[in-house]
Amino acid sequence: MDPAALAAVLGPVLALVAANMRQQHKHSIQTRNLITQTSRENREAIDQLRRDSHQAIEKNREAIDQLRRDSHQAIEKNRELIDKNHRETTTGLGEVRERLAHMEGYLKRWPPPTPDDDAKAA
Repeated sequence: MDPAALAAVLGPVLALVAANMRQQHKHSIQTRNLITQTSRENREAIDQLRRDSHQAIEKNREAIDQLRRDSHQAIEKNRELIDKNHRETTTGLGEVRERLAHMEGYLKRWPPPTPDDDAKAA
């Protein structure tokens, strides 16, 4: 085979192989850069999410603590109202007993219950 013909065939093939290798190398560098950039962006996004979640957790804790304090205050207020109403009811019952005793003493004719009335009531 003629060396000029061999060089004419192998020259363009070698140039094509070299151009293909250069293109692959260029794409591999771009891919590595994209992977590095994406990895960095993902780490930053994860860190931001972590910070945001910590802030959200802290806000939730504060809200829960505030609700707990408000609930305790409401419970205490209700307890005071119940105690006040109980005292008023007790005082009212005492007054009713006194008035009833006064009426019974005033009428003086209230018939005592008979044994038959007690049996019917039971």
